Amino acid sequence: MSVRLTFGLAALGATAAGALVFGPVIAPALLRAAKPAAKTATKTAVILAERAGESFAEFMEIVEDAYAEAEAELAESRNPSGEG
Repeated sequence: MSVRLTFGLAALGATAAGALVFGPVIAPALLRAAKPAAKTATKTAVILAERAGESFAEFMEIVEDAYAEAEAELAESRNPSGEG
Protein backbone atom coordinates (compact mmCIF):
# COMPACT_ATOMS: atom_id res chain seq x y z
CA MET A 1 0.00 0.00 0.00
CA SER A 2 1.38 3.42 -0.89
CA VAL A 3 2.14 6.07 1.69
CA ARG A 4 -0.45 8.43 0.17
CA LEU A 5 -3.19 5.83 0.36
CA THR A 6 -2.26 4.93 3.94
CA PHE A 7 -2.23 8.59 4.96
CA GLY A 8 -5.55 9.18 3.20
CA LEU A 9 -7.20 6.25 4.93
CA ALA A 10 -5.81 7.38 8.29
CA ALA A 11 -7.15 10.90 7.72
CA LEU A 12 -10.53 9.51 6.71
CA GLY A 13 -10.63 7.33 9.82
CA ALA A 14 -9.67 10.24 12.06
CA THR A 15 -12.35 12.42 10.49
CA ALA A 16 -14.99 9.73 10.96
CA ALA A 17 -13.95 9.17 14.57
CA GLY A 18 -14.06 12.91 15.22
CA ALA A 19 -17.51 13.15 13.70
CA LEU A 20 -18.75 10.30 15.87
CA VAL A 21 -17.29 11.80 19.04
CA PHE A 22 -17.96 15.49 18.50
CA GLY A 23 -20.96 15.30 16.15
CA PRO A 24 -23.61 15.00 18.86
CA VAL A 25 -22.12 18.03 20.62
CA ILE A 26 -21.48 20.24 17.60
CA ALA A 27 -24.52 19.40 15.45
CA PRO A 28 -27.17 21.00 17.72
CA ALA A 29 -25.09 24.16 18.03
CA LEU A 30 -24.66 24.33 14.26
CA LEU A 31 -28.38 23.81 13.74
CA ARG A 32 -29.22 26.57 16.22
CA ALA A 33 -26.78 28.90 14.48
CA ALA A 34 -28.09 28.04 11.02
CA LYS A 35 -31.78 28.47 11.86
CA PRO A 36 -31.87 32.30 11.50
CA ALA A 37 -30.06 32.11 8.16
CA ALA A 38 -32.46 29.45 6.91
CA LYS A 39 -35.43 31.51 8.06
CA THR A 40 -34.10 34.61 6.29
CA ALA A 41 -33.47 32.62 3.11
CA THR A 42 -37.02 31.26 3.23
CA LYS A 43 -38.50 34.74 3.69
CA THR A 44 -36.44 36.01 0.77
CA ALA A 45 -37.63 33.13 -1.41
CA VAL A 46 -41.27 33.88 -0.54
CA ILE A 47 -40.83 37.58 -1.38
CA LEU A 48 -39.14 36.74 -4.68
CA ALA A 49 -41.88 34.26 -5.57
CA GLU A 50 -44.57 36.87 -4.86
CA ARG A 51 -42.78 39.46 -7.01
CA ALA A 52 -42.29 36.94 -9.79
CA GLY A 53 -46.01 36.16 -9.71
CA GLU A 54 -46.87 39.85 -9.93
CA SER A 55 -44.44 40.38 -12.80
CA PHE A 56 -45.84 37.37 -14.65
CA ALA A 57 -49.40 38.65 -14.21
CA GLU A 58 -48.39 42.04 -15.64
CA PHE A 59 -46.63 40.33 -18.53
CA MET A 60 -49.68 38.19 -19.29
CA GLU A 61 -51.89 41.29 -19.29
CA ILE A 62 -49.61 42.92 -21.87
CA VAL A 63 -49.61 39.77 -24.01
CA GLU A 64 -53.40 39.43 -23.81
CA ASP A 65 -53.87 43.09 -24.79
CA ALA A 66 -51.51 42.71 -27.75
CA TYR A 67 -53.31 39.54 -28.83
CA ALA A 68 -56.71 41.23 -28.65
CA GLU A 69 -55.43 44.21 -30.66
CA ALA A 70 -53.94 41.90 -33.29
CA GLU A 71 -57.20 39.95 -33.56
CA ALA A 72 -59.17 43.18 -33.96
CA GLU A 73 -56.80 44.48 -36.64
CA LEU A 74 -56.98 41.18 -38.53
CA ALA A 75 -60.76 41.14 -38.36
CA GLU A 76 -60.87 44.72 -39.62
CA SER A 77 -58.48 44.00 -42.50
CA ARG A 78 -60.51 40.95 -43.54
CA ASN A 79 -63.77 42.86 -43.49
CA PRO A 80 -62.97 46.54 -44.25
CA SER A 81 -66.60 47.50 -44.97
CA GLY A 82 -67.58 46.89 -41.37
CA GLU A 83 -69.98 44.08 -42.24
CA GLY A 84 -70.21 41.10 -40.02
